[in-house]
Amino acid sequence: MYARGILFGKMKYELGDHAIVRCPETGLDADIEFKVKGWMGGTYNAIGGFIKDSKSGKHLFELSGFWHGEMFIKDLATGKKELLFDATHAKPSMVKARPISEQSPRESQRLWDTTTRAIKKADQKTATDEKTRIEDEQRAEAAERGGEENWKPVLFKAAPPGDEEQLDWIINARVDDNAPPEKQLQQILAIAPILPGQSMQQQQPQQQQQQQRAPSDTYNTSQQQPAQYQHPRGDMINYGQHDSASSAVYSQPYQQPMRQGGAAASNDLATSMDGMSLRGGAGGAYQPQPTQRRQGQPLVRHNSHGAEETFVDAET
Repeated sequence: MYARGILFGKMKYELGDHAIVRCPETGLDADIEFKVKGWMGGTYNAIGGFIKDSKSGKHLFELSGFWHGEMFIKDLATGKKELLFDATHAKPSMVKARPISEQSPRESQRLWDTTTRAIKKADQKTATDEKTRIEDEQRAEAAERGGEENWKPVLFKAAPPGDEEQLDWIINARVDDNAPPEKQLQQILAIAPILPGQSMQQQQPQQQQQQQRAPSDTYNTSQQQPAQYQHPRGDMINYGQHDSASSAVYSQPYQQPMRQGGAAASNDLATSMDGMSLRGGAGGAYQPQPTQRRQGQPLVRHNSHGAEETFVDAET
């Protein structure tokens, strides 16, 4: 993330990164650069890259355009260039999140809520003060631990040695790849509450075993939480240092998966999952399908000004 206009002009942020997506089924790699505007020229929100053969490294297609607007693909064999995707006429999938009142004090949205609201109001002083307060508390906790305690995440566990994806952490739960979608949905929802109105389900076996060894934070709102969990100004990360004070909370049985109204949300999620599939082509290389333009005005945030700030955004 880069900030522009700090010294003069209109203040603006832009995103720049490099992404590589590999598809073992088709044997293709997509190498995409999210470009940032140069000091003396260039433009905002531009992308560029190639789709290439994984084995030979030969470039097959060229990608160009803007991630907030029209993106084009060019067949390097024929020179034909066509529209791949038009974000200005796409229907965004809005992010869904639990109400902040239902979130744990350590969840990022609730933890940074005061800072976020201050930024939206352009109250830089309050935003800076709140950010500094949270970071100072985190530093104080780290100094108090002295670096001797191991960090024990609630929802993740260390990846096994030799993991082919070279991940540091993986979800501390099991989702059966061969189970029906309905069963997979139950397993996913048992990891942690993610839907509005959802309360903690019976934990998965891996989480139950970890909880017996080192009880950790809980999102169960039906039980009264200890004082250190009721105030966002407590510890930012759970290190198990309050286990004795909170053992009564974990000994209580969990509530039903959903409160009133939650079942409908679960059914909606199950329906959307049923439509997901990852199917490759029938024995051939990937053939991109151009996106047809639809009539209508581009999606613009109510507080945006200028064409360079027209983009699809999702707010909770």
